[in-house]
Formats: sequence, structure tokens, C-alpha cells
Amino acid sequence: MAAQNGQTSQAALSHKFTSFREIFRDKLSQIDPGTFWRHGAVRASVCQILGHILNGSAECEPHLDQVVACDWCGTSAGVHCSFPLIGSTQILNEYLNEDDISPLPLQTAVTRYIQRASWEPRRSHCSTCSRPPQVESLSIPEMTWLWIELCDAISPIIPSSHLVFGLPHQQQVYILQAVIYHGGNHFTARLSNRSGVWWKYDGTWMFGAPRVDHVKDEADLLENDDRRAGFLLYCRADLQD
Repeated sequence: MAAQNGQTSQAALSHKFTSFREIFRDKLSQIDPGTFWRHGAVRASVCQILGHILNGSAECEPHLDQVVACDWCGTSAGVHCSFPLIGSTQILNEYLNEDDISPLPLQTAVTRYIQRASWEPRRSHCSTCSRPPQVESLSIPEMTWLWIELCDAISPIIPSSHLVFGLPHQQQVYILQAVIYHGGNHFTARLSNRSGVWWKYDGTWMFGAPRVDHVKDEADLLENDDRRAGFLLYCRADLQD
């Protein structure tokens, strides 16, 4: 990462980030030229862009794979238990306790979500005999990147620097690498390098070069110059560059 070298000039950082931006634009246009034409304004959701760039498909959002089985007739079927909006207040309200003190760490909400998904089937009835099925197994796909959308103006959670998915026979650890903010028809970001140093990025600053930021704790990541955090981007710990 160019940002790892504190001696790198602003001009060099600006050139590096501009090059990365053009590479991403080229890749998006090659993957789906009908949606992401190369020049001019393009209206697309952040989830759609991340899906194409990180997983090669806008449909491949982060999810849990839940296998449900029916003890009555012996059938089983894989069911996707999706959590693309796990940071949403609307979804998290189901996992808040009366004695919880807000804000709640994202890791706590994820753990509770997994616990619920491990025993509560997404299907209310068996497709063969119509009786209630049971959860047979739960797993998370081998995804390099994981993103969480914070879609409420005021979220009851704060980002967690690490997300640990401790499932039976499977554990994956993700490290927070970037936060995307939106507000005032503009996006900004914070980026973290492998040493844990945070950088601020705004295309209108210093020719688009990032600058070192002083983040004291995870709660500081909820806002960036009056813009609200919209997306948290995590990279799997064992697959970091």
C-alpha cells in the first residue's frame, strides 16, 4: 500500500490513487459495460459496485449458508441466510436486549445473529411435507472481502476492528480495512493499512491524496467531517496482502 510509507509525497499518493480509480473503472466497464459505461455519470449502488469488484458478481453479497432438514420426511436443502444489511437498526433490533447499553459493538450483533441462525430455520415449513424443519448446519462462504451496510441515519452499533465468525468446524476472522461515508451528494473514506494506521481520503482534498488520521477508538469511525458511515469493508485476515 502506498499509504504505508509515511515519506511518500502527496503528489505520488495522488497519482497512485488516481491510477487505482481508473483501474477500477476499467474493470467495472469490462465486467458489465451495459451498467457501468466508461465515461459520464453512472448511477449505481455501493453494494452493486462492491459485488462486481470484490466478488465478480453483484448478486454475491455476504451471506450465511444454512442447511435445513426435516425429521419427518428426511429431506434437506441448502438455504441462503443473507446478512447484507446486518448493520441496520431494523435488523439489529431483534438482537438487542433490554439491558444493552448503546452503542453495541458490531461483533456482538454478528455473534447474536449467528446464534439465532444456528437454530432458527429460514424456511417455516418443509417443501415436501409442510412440517417445521430444523437447522442441520451453518457455514460462511470462503469470501475474501466482507462488507456491512449501515443504512440508518442513527445506528445503535459501532464498528468492530475485527469480526470473528466462530462456527462449528469453521472460523473466519475479518479485519476492518475501510469505511465509506456519504452525505451532501459526496463520498469520502477512511482507509487502514496493515500496521493499523488510519488514513482519510476525500477526492476534493490535496488532489485526491489521503492523509494520516488519528482515530482513538471504533466510535470515531461512525462520522467523517459531518458525513455518516455507510459501509464497513473487511478483509479476511489470512488473505491480506
